[in-house]
Amino acid sequence: MENRTIQLTEQSPSRIIMKLGRTTYIADIHFSQESKEMMNDKIICLVGKDIFNQICRKNIEDIIAKDAE
Repeated sequence: MENRTIQLTEQSPSRIIMKLGRTTYIADIHFSQESKEMMNDKIICLVGKDIFNQICRKNIEDIIAKDAE
């Protein structure tokens, strides 16, 4: 399992820095009174989308490399 670190910065208490392995995610947080979703759910969703995009990008690069052969 990857190394996970979450910290709140003192300069901005509405900013979270999350490290997953060698990738650092910085999220500025703005709260809505109407929101039903928890902060952790939103961050996990953002990280999941980023990982999905990285996998898609890698797959596309592999397909282009095979076509170039």
